[in-house]
Amino acid sequence: MSTRTEQLLSKLEDLNSLRALVHAIETMSFTGASRLLETTPATVSKQIAALEKRAGCLLINRTTRQLAVTEAGQLLYEKAKRILDELVSAEAELTGMQNVPTGILRVQAPAVLATHLIGPELPAFMKLYPELSIQLVLALERNVQAQERIDISIRVTSSPEPGSIALPLAANRRAFVASADYLKRNGTPKTAEDLKNHNCLTGGRDGSITDLWPIEVDGKVENVRVQGNLNAPNGDILLSGAMGGMGVTMLPWWLVRKHIESGALVEVMQNMAVSTMNIYAVIPHWRYVPPKIKCFVDYFRDFLRSTGNT
Repeated sequence: MSTRTEQLLSKLEDLNSLRALVHAIETMSFTGASRLLETTPATVSKQIAALEKRAGCLLINRTTRQLAVTEAGQLLYEKAKRILDELVSAEAELTGMQNVPTGILRVQAPAVLATHLIGPELPAFMKLYPELSIQLVLALERNVQAQERIDISIRVTSSPEPGSIALPLAANRRAFVASADYLKRNGTPKTAEDLKNHNCLTGGRDGSITDLWPIEVDGKVENVRVQGNLNAPNGDILLSGAMGGMGVTMLPWWLVRKHIESGALVEVMQNMAVSTMNIYAVIPHWRYVPPKIKCFVDYFRDFLRSTGNT
C-alpha cells in the first residue's frame, strides 16, 4: 500500500466515504451507489469529492453519460474493497458463532431455474430455517453481484469467472425429450443421425442460435448440427413447444423430470445428452462463510443430487 493511500485511509473518520467509492465504481453510477447505501446521489458525490480532496487527486472522472475510474481511483478501490470485505467477514464470523442462520439471504438466479428449481423447494427449506428471510432476485444478466447486495448467485456455466468463489452444486444434466404425440407422428429418434429427420427446438443466448448439440456417440462426444422451426433463449418456451408436440428439444433434467414422470414428455436417446455445464453457487470473497449462506448451499446441493442431477 502506498504512503499516500495509508495516510488517506488513516484520516477517515468513518467508512462511509470508502463505501461510497466502492459502490460508485462497482455500479458505475452515483445513483446506483446511493440506492445500495440508502442515501442520495448528491451525498455520494460529496463523500467522493471529500476523498479526492484528501488524496489530492481525481479518483473518478465524471461525464454526463458515465463515470470513469482513474488509476488512483482504482488503487484506492482495491484497498478499500479488501478492508470492507474484511469488516463484513468479521461481522459475519461474530454472528455465526451462534451457528443459527438468521437475517436476510439475497439469492440471484436465472428466472427459469428460480421458478422451477429453487422456488418449489423454498417452503421445505424455510421450515428448516425459520429465522431466515429470502430475497430472490431474478436476472438474465450474469454480472449483477456488484450491482445488488447479493449473497449467493446461482449460475449455470462451463467455467466460472476467474477469481470468483464458485461452489459446485451439481452437474447440469440434460435430456432429449418430446411429447408422445410427436413421437407417434414422427417416430422415435434413437441415434444422432436420426435427429436430422426431426424438428429440433433449439436454445440460444444474446440472439445466437445454439444448433450444435453435444451428443455421446460410441463413447465420444460429437457436436451434431440440428435444425427446426423454433429457437428461443428461454427454457420455458422450449418446454412448452415440446409438450405441445412441436418437436424434440434438449433441456436440463431438473426442468423436465416431473413432466417425464407424469407422461407429458418422453425421454429419447437416454444418456446420450452430454452436460457441458455445471450449476454453481457464487459467493462473495469472504474469509468466513456465514451460516445463512452455508445452509442454503448445502441444502440445494443435496437436493439437486437427490433428484438425479449428478
